[in-house]
Amino acid sequence: MIKLEKLDSASHPHTKVLPLGSVAEASMQHMVQNVPQEFKEIAQHFPIFFAKDPETGQFNLMALLGLNVDENLFIKNGYWQSQYIPLKIQTLPFFLIEDIQQRNGEQVSKPALAIDVVSSRVQQTQGEALFEQGRATEYLQTKATQLAQFVEGLRFNQQFIKALLAEDLLEAVDLDIRFENGEQVNLQGLYTINKEMLLQVPTAAQQEFENLGYVELITDIFSSLPQVETLISRKNQQSKNVS
Repeated sequence: MIKLEKLDSASHPHTKVLPLGSVAEASMQHMVQNVPQEFKEIAQHFPIFFAKDPETGQFNLMALLGLNVDENLFIKNGYWQSQYIPLKIQTLPFFLIEDIQQRNGEQVSKPALAIDVVSSRVQQTQGEALFEQGRATEYLQTKATQLAQFVEGLRFNQQFIKALLAEDLLEAVDLDIRFENGEQVNLQGLYTINKEMLLQVPTAAQQEFENLGYVELITDIFSSLPQVETLISRKNQQSKNVS
């Protein structure tokens, strides 16, 4: 459960945020949205799949962090264990919300920075200060920039996904996995790009994919898939440590 408050110096003059590595974030999150500007880094550590939003049915690009729901294999004892932390996780506990204001008798909506005030990382006595003398600190400005980049990346993702769907390039994939301890898991609801259909994309669409940078994204997605083995190895090692 989160509780968002619009962030400003008057309401949060002494609010501080503990560093990401010191407290577990998203410890029960087995997938996280990712955006094109981090694809190359993501692909070196996590497999990238498409998944539908259960409420809207809209496809999103997701980095897989665990092989069971509510499982993140990259957090141990409250610390991240990977060299790269997905941008969405880096931006926590900050969010962008729609701020509705009255202007000239009309409602005007614009994005505003918010913070999850019930996050364990949000403190009053220790951590990174958000405001100094009423002005946003460099730390807060960096987080705001990261969030803006992330939101822009999500918009690009939807354009990319729309183009893939137009060429019928997404296919469902089930991950049937058997671990060393005999446990089995079947992970459903994931999609990837159909390589055979990709070869049949008309020349005009291929050129458009190239011009828009989609070919590079597709390459990154394919190169990320062997990271499923990384997840399996982490799960096997986790089981050994428990036993």
